[in-house]
Amino acid sequence: MTQGSTEKRTRCAARAAWLFGALAAVPAVAPGLSPEPRWHEPAYTRRLVAEPGPLRGAPLLIVAPPGTPIEPERGLVAIDPGGRSRPVEFVGSLDGAPALRVGPTGRTDGRWAVYFAPDPDTEPPRPADLPASPPFRVDHRRLQVATLPNTWDRFWFMLHQADPVGSPGLAMPGNPLGFERRRGPRGRQSFAFAARLQGYVEIDASGLHRFALEAESPAWLLVNGEPAAEAGLRVAPRGIGDPGPPVFLAKGVHRLEIYAAIAGRDAVSLHWIPPGSASPEPFPVERNVAPDRSAHVRLERRDRTLHPDFTFEVLRAYAFRRLPGRFYETQFRDASATWLTPGLRLAWRFDGAPSDGPAEGAEVTHVFRRPGPHRVALHARDALGFAAAIERVVEVPDQPPEVHALSARLADVPAVAYPDDPVAPLLRLVGRVPRRLRFRIEWEQDRADGRTVHGSAEVMPGETGAEIPLPAGVAGETRALRWRVLHAGAVLIEEEVRFLAPPFETAPARVDGDALFDRHGTRLVLLPHRSRAGYRQPPITPVEAFGRILVVDDTLFGPAHASRAVAPRLDGELARIVDGPDLPIVRVATPSPWTRHPEALGPLVLLAEAERILAEDPPDVVVLSVGLRERAAGLDPGAFERRAAALSDLLSATWGHRVLWITPPPHGASPEARAYAQAVRRVADARAMPVADLFTAFMGEPPGGPALVRDGQPALTDEGHRRAAIVVARALLAQARETP
Repeated sequence: MTQGSTEKRTRCAARAAWLFGALAAVPAVAPGLSPEPRWHEPAYTRRLVAEPGPLRGAPLLIVAPPGTPIEPERGLVAIDPGGRSRPVEFVGSLDGAPALRVGPTGRTDGRWAVYFAPDPDTEPPRPADLPASPPFRVDHRRLQVATLPNTWDRFWFMLHQADPVGSPGLAMPGNPLGFERRRGPRGRQSFAFAARLQGYVEIDASGLHRFALEAESPAWLLVNGEPAAEAGLRVAPRGIGDPGPPVFLAKGVHRLEIYAAIAGRDAVSLHWIPPGSASPEPFPVERNVAPDRSAHVRLERRDRTLHPDFTFEVLRAYAFRRLPGRFYETQFRDASATWLTPGLRLAWRFDGAPSDGPAEGAEVTHVFRRPGPHRVALHARDALGFAAAIERVVEVPDQPPEVHALSARLADVPAVAYPDDPVAPLLRLVGRVPRRLRFRIEWEQDRADGRTVHGSAEVMPGETGAEIPLPAGVAGETRALRWRVLHAGAVLIEEEVRFLAPPFETAPARVDGDALFDRHGTRLVLLPHRSRAGYRQPPITPVEAFGRILVVDDTLFGPAHASRAVAPRLDGELARIVDGPDLPIVRVATPSPWTRHPEALGPLVLLAEAERILAEDPPDVVVLSVGLRERAAGLDPGAFERRAAALSDLLSATWGHRVLWITPPPHGASPEARAYAQAVRRVADARAMPVADLFTAFMGEPPGGPALVRDGQPALTDEGHRRAAIVVARALLAQARETP
């Protein structure tokens, strides 16, 4: 053996001897609770450490963790915070866990300890019997109402809206479960109250039980949190209400709660129908175990130096307006005991998963997504490397939520873009939420090269909102963008944006703001092609030119012809010029006014209406004369060009209609009219679509000429309609003549 290995073994032996001595010197109890009764060692190897509830001077119910090896009537000694022995007895089980009755608690703050030994041969001294205790703990709130609530939902809401009352104003008369409201000065009645009576009772045999309440005002009974009886909901003489449904109660301890709305000299009494009985009888007060339960219990062993434990408090429930889910914010605090070294590393897990927020530290706040029982685990490790864990089931009660406003919208994503247009999406969260609330933003980008890019961010929008940039680039690089807003692991808002190249897989059906959506609610970004390298429309055939023609117009049929149905119009003149045996049939469709869609960006409405307009009478050729409203509103010609290109690809490349474009006449000869006409020609030229160039045809028209309305209105005169029909017919027939 080498000298180095010998020295190493010597050091390890010395460290082991030191650690053994440290463990031997560890006291049996933590500081602040250090009785030294001779019986605690070695027989009493385990103990329960409990925090008393707020009620003083009455026996306390201590519920041990499930599986705690406590033998009834054997091996139990209770020690109060002052180190004195107190009465203790095993009273059965509550929710499958051993239940002990100790006390009375007195007015001394601090922790209680109950020592026990798994060895049934250990027989401790037996202290005196426990004294009788008040049957129920009473909590009450003042109701600022004129009439008492007569439904459970209304009562529950009002109970949580009311403020606690410092002085009860309630008396406990001869009936242990009865109470009445005291009168105010000079016989006047004080405010009404909402009261809760809570206690724990022992059932000595399993079976079906029924309960009934006697009350004048509305009252409800809950057994183990489930409704069991109600009374006083109707105006009737005082009496015992109808018994509630049968409730199976196993042998052991059960929780009873009475909720009552109190007005006047009211009283509530509890009755029951035990197994084998047929009529209600007063509930026996001697079955009461304790009016209060320990708020916190920890199980410790002398052969372990580290005892993880925690306390918790449900802070509040909240929800978001018009969004799914309800949330329960709960605070957890470390209550671990370590006998060797301070400073613990703590990690938390909730329902088998890590917290969505900070999951380490002595105090964490977790948000549950539902009430009821939840599994909470705390893992602790000290500086010496000792590790231990505890898992408990905590009960989160339901309660009316606070309601906050929150919405999210994807901005800076155009509904229509050329593939080489830059796009920098920005997700905006707006609303008014508490600053402490965190939200997780997740997104996925499906790229044109087949890759999928993922990303996420944590935000706390508070009252000012938040902006989160999503992947930027050019529009043609993206095939789909999915984003979602999560809170406490729940998806609040989510959206998919699809970037579609022609022929479009799906058509727009709805406009919301500046966004297009299909009929399934998926947001769309249309990517029409810009150059001749894209889709090119087949020529218009003679059959199509002499067939059904639809003029989609918001430019030619202006106010001058609003009330002159018999006046010459382009549709009638066009049908006369392009003459056939029975055809063509020319009809006009005018896009709906933007004022009918106040929630939508007006220039996008036609894209969403196109399918409906064409479905009424499917045409062979669609003549497009649009852009007047955009030009009158001063909208950018470049944006008009992109929407015109998308409309062209929707009608022709997607649905197979032949399209003929009309450039807008030069009303007023404004520069904007020229820019819009040039945009139409670029769109049509890139798709080999014919163009009826009214802008050029009417460009030489003098200001007072016969074609354009003289008073400046953007419309054609009768002569203007005749000349426009000739220009359209020439463009239509020219391509039809060239078609073999």
